[in-house]
Amino acid sequence: MQNSGLGNCTNALASLNMASMVPLVLVMSHRGDLGEFNPAQVPMGRAVTHILDALGIRWIRPTSIAELEQQTDGLIKLCYVSAQPVAIVLPSELTGGKSG
Repeated sequence: MQNSGLGNCTNALASLNMASMVPLVLVMSHRGDLGEFNPAQVPMGRAVTHILDALGIRWIRPTSIAELEQQTDGLIKLCYVSAQPVAIVLPSELTGGKSG
């Protein structure tokens, strides 16, 4: 999903996944960051990691394919061991968007 989808599902994450200990791996593109062409995406782009932190959801934002490969396995294992959601926030450089 795009990171704007996090705003749409925050309550479900907190009241269903986290409260009921349902593991979930969120994979989201990070809109609203460097090189963004749509100003409506910028506020959520600024807020996404703060929202994840406020919910206590462990997240990564790899800056290269190598980092993505290094970090993803451990993050997914953490998700299922802790029975809690985790998030992979993909910057535009890794999703084909414009770079800063």
